[in-house]
Amino acid sequence: MDNKQSQTEYRKWFFTFFVTAAILILVFAGATIILDPYFHYHKPLPGFGYLMELSKERYINDGIVKNYEYDAMITGSSMTECFSTTVCDETFGTTSVKVPLSGGSYKEVDRQVQAALNANDNIRIVIRGLDGIRYFNDKDACDYDENSLPHYLYDNNPFNDAEYVLNKRIFVTDVWDVVGMTRMHKPSTTFDEYANWDPYYLFGKEGVSSYYGRDSVIPAETQGVITDEEYEIIRENVAYNIEQAIKDNPDVEFYYFFTPYSIYYWDYMQRLGELDRQVEAERYIASLLVGYDNLHLYSFYGQYDFVSNLDNYKDTHHYGAVGSNQIIEWLNEGVGEITAENLDSYYDQIWEYYTNYDYDALFE
Repeated sequence: MDNKQSQTEYRKWFFTFFVTAAILILVFAGATIILDPYFHYHKPLPGFGYLMELSKERYINDGIVKNYEYDAMITGSSMTECFSTTVCDETFGTTSVKVPLSGGSYKEVDRQVQAALNANDNIRIVIRGLDGIRYFNDKDACDYDENSLPHYLYDNNPFNDAEYVLNKRIFVTDVWDVVGMTRMHKPSTTFDEYANWDPYYLFGKEGVSSYYGRDSVIPAETQGVITDEEYEIIRENVAYNIEQAIKDNPDVEFYYFFTPYSIYYWDYMQRLGELDRQVEAERYIASLLVGYDNLHLYSFYGQYDFVSNLDNYKDTHHYGAVGSNQIIEWLNEGVGEITAENLDSYYDQIWEYYTNYDYDALFE
């Protein structure tokens, strides 16, 4: 073979390799773009089955809020994962989506609320849980390393979408999940099912007790107080991560509620010497928020039967589907709503009740 023929064969091989590689990349990327398992470009295709897993919340929620058709959203931490959009829609007459963020801080949840409001002019109701374990967080607190979050899905930069459309893991797992579910005629995960852990846990005293080692908590001699510096931290967290969306969207009705933890949680707070601080922090947050006409703010710690009924809980914090449905009903009926008029009397009663509760009787 002479040199000229060798060069011709090389060019042919190189061209064939380049074209083949280009075709494979186009097929690879095209399948991800068309089926779009994270809803980055569009809502689910009709007739296809999409798997929405709890572990993928931070990958698919942004696509949901930007590309689905809805006029109400339910969001918050794991305390909102067992909510039912069906119950919400039947109660409020809405078409809702559920986009919880397990372990979501106020900053992270608010970022999702803002993304939804910016993308969807039809939103009329936002339901959001406000976790008590977050009252003293810095405004920038986030349980997840910012660098580990899929920011290429959150921004509007098409050039970094290669991290999505050319991602081998996404193609092998999520794209093929869509193909597999569709071939087996399995329907897409519903929002009632999405992230809903209720069926997988034991509720009641046995379940809750397994998460709480009371004897390992040495009782404090006194209850702590909130410092001036902590009041400022709370104020900034509220201003940046709760208040701003309410101010900027006066035509949207916000139903925000302090997530009600169980009576075991209050025993834990009492023993730690944190009960006074917890009640006062919630009172202060409520005082910052009650002046907005488009905000309906709720606290359910006055629903004593609910909080003390361990059948509602799987651990010291988390209520399940029954509790979540009850909260939707209360939001609609105005039960537990905090106003400027009842704020101080409500929190005085809450402090009195949980300070003087006979916690020892729970463990006899």
